[in-house]
Amino acid sequence: MNRTIAQIISYVFHPVLMPTLGVTGILALSPHYIPQSIFLLVVLYVFLGTYLFPSLLILALKKMGIVETIHLETAKERRYPYLLTALFFYLTAQSVRSFQAPEAVAIFLFSGVLTLGILMILLSISKISAHMAGMGGLLGLAFFISYTYNMELLFVIASIILLAGLLGTARLKLHAHTPTQVYTGLLVGLGCTMLVLFTFTYSLNN
Repeated sequence: MNRTIAQIISYVFHPVLMPTLGVTGILALSPHYIPQSIFLLVVLYVFLGTYLFPSLLILALKKMGIVETIHLETAKERRYPYLLTALFFYLTAQSVRSFQAPEAVAIFLFSGVLTLGILMILLSISKISAHMAGMGGLLGLAFFISYTYNMELLFVIASIILLAGLLGTARLKLHAHTPTQVYTGLLVGLGCTMLVLFTFTYSLNN
């Protein structure tokens, strides 16, 4: 894999895109009928709240000199973006609860808040891969949907694992992380997502 391809893969599977992909998956695979207008509204709302606004925020932080690059290459640069992005995730999750959408949508976004919180805490130790945490979140969501909706998602799960391997290779090729940071990111995203989704769902049903 050359550097250009690694950069393209990193952009395509950027962590702030994972919430939109995950929410789209929840809505598309839901066994309950969801009006197209609600489907599109929720996806758009999530895209704005978890991708567009955080991205604009990072650009603003760069312009103010708080971060040097939009790639957030150092652990120190990631603290404020992580904190503010987690806030956007939380506000978006609270907002979509008022829509006629599965509760799993908001819960999935709440799991992103926890993931960002863990990554922020770990910054004092290591710069864990947010890219891999995002991919781990998607994988955890796929496991949750498969179990909760009683669906056979072997192909989807296998595809996410394959993409995770591809993304991890790309991050290593760009020397953005060490192998330990890549594997830890995947586990943090996977663990936080499954913990929040299954815990909240169990609480709602009991």
